[in-house]
This record gives sequence, structure tokens and C-alpha cells, in this order.
Amino acid sequence: MTTPVEGTIEALRDLVETNRKAREVLALAEEESRRSIAELESGVAVSTIVQRVQPGGYRRSIQDALDAVAEARHRYRLEAIAACIEDGMTPREIAEAWEISRQRVDQFVQERRRTTES
Repeated sequence: MTTPVEGTIEALRDLVETNRKAREVLALAEEESRRSIAELESGVAVSTIVQRVQPGGYRRSIQDALDAVAEARHRYRLEAIAACIEDGMTPREIAEAWEISRQRVDQFVQERRRTTES
């Protein structure tokens, strides 16, 4: 069983990597958008660009990357809040630091307990 600090380190490393991957996905989408702008400005029809680009794939890739970031961020918060509780911070202090409600802190604490018990 990992300690809250070890869990926080692991979750934070995962968050960094997930953010990096999301930036790559966004950079590819941005590059394609710039290419499309140049084509539009040169007179290429929107329908031609849409057929070439197939934007649904970009939309799915971007949404998947954003969902992965949100999940990694959530795991980090669960671990960090558990570590803060272990360090003696009160739920109120944690809520103020994270700018969330005390009730939300309690929900995170309960969720972390459930995940570590299973």
C-alpha cells in the first residue's frame, strides 16, 4: 500500500505526462487549423477542407486528451488532499487552499478511502 505522499508523487507524475500528451494533440490540431486557414484564404472551399481533414477525428482526439487530463487531475487531488489530511490540515484549510467547498473536500476524502479499501 502506498502512502499519501507516494500516491501524490505518482499522481503528479501522471498528471505531468498526461498534460504533455494533451499538448501534443492540441499542437497537431492547431497545425491543421493553421493549414486550413491558409487554404481558406487561398480560396479552397470549406467543404473540400472538411472532407480532407475529417475533423471528427481531431474532435475525438482532443476530447479524449482533455478527459485524460481531467482524470489525472482528479487522481492528483485525491492523493494530495489525503496527504494534507495526514499532515494535519483541516478540511476547511484544504478547501481554502484549493478554492473548493469543505463539503467537496469531504467527498474527495471519502472517495479516496473507498478506492484504497478496494
